[in-house]
Amino acid sequence: MCLDKHDRIDSMFVLVRPLFESLFNLAAAVNNPQFVAEKHVAEIEYCRTRLEKWTEFEGKEKNNPFADQIHDLSILAEELREKYSITSHKKWKTLEVAKAANLEDHYIREYFMFSQNTHASIAGLIAQENECGRKQIIRCAIHVLLATTGHAAQILPTLDPQQYIDKATSLIKELTQMMREGVFREDGQPPNAE
Repeated sequence: MCLDKHDRIDSMFVLVRPLFESLFNLAAAVNNPQFVAEKHVAEIEYCRTRLEKWTEFEGKEKNNPFADQIHDLSILAEELREKYSITSHKKWKTLEVAKAANLEDHYIREYFMFSQNTHASIAGLIAQENECGRKQIIRCAIHVLLATTGHAAQILPTLDPQQYIDKATSLIKELTQMMREGVFREDGQPPNAE
């Protein structure tokens, strides 16, 4: 809301896309106790693979500046696989995570919308320049922030996780009521006003 007030809505794209990724990760972790370890191993192995490809491309197999890091990442991945009995070789790309979180619909709609701008697609740049969907962007930003808070409270140690879940639920109810009243519609009309 502050960004909107100061006409900085384009900053929301940079902020909200990673929030969606956090929401997907947190919700997947709530749904699947093995997810965190599997995702961690997948990211370690991805990083190792990128360093190996970079080394290949540079042609520095003999004096590889990343040799120690590649070695350490391999050992760490193996240790985690053994410790947590991980046999999966999932890459855990964002869509896979969203599916595991039961939030695939948000990936298809909102995450896609916020990614257009992040990747500097023509559609994203035109939408940003013309401020298309300004109120939808604000609604999505508020929603993802509240939903992420609610999921984080279920995973992260807090003194009173229920307090955060209750507050997030209360704020989402307020957001829903505002949506019913048409606050986030471009024409400002309630949904049934057509």
